[in-house]
Amino acid sequence: MYRVIISTTLIVFVVLSNTIAFPQNDLNLDDVSRVDGFVFDGPVDRPSLSTQRPVINNMIDPMTTTGATPVSITPGSEVYENCINSCLVTQEYNPVCGTDNISYENPGKLNCAIGCGKKISLVSYGRCSADGSRG
Repeated sequence: MYRVIISTTLIVFVVLSNTIAFPQNDLNLDDVSRVDGFVFDGPVDRPSLSTQRPVINNMIDPMTTTGATPVSITPGSEVYENCINSCLVTQEYNPVCGTDNISYENPGKLNCAIGCGKKISLVSYGRCSADGSRG
């Protein structure tokens, strides 16, 4: 009799514990860490290089330079195309729309165009409505 009660209680406990959802992240942005362009919900092993918290900017890392201002490259030129072709980005399909009204295959390709000298930024996630489709 006690075995039946204990096993029934155990089954009820297991069923209830599997149906209760426990949040993974309470949306407390103080617990968010950003390393190498990835966002983690918690502390990371690598020590921070600065004392300021990095700003999350639509999950896309702004291209930064040190020293001289980069020379603007004309999109469509051989130098620009060589720069685009040398970018190391994933082949994932996660389209984003740039301010040039061109859909890029993923945020990495948009960042590549920015890094190669194109004066654009992110407008929205997903394909552009009037699409010029690039990359």
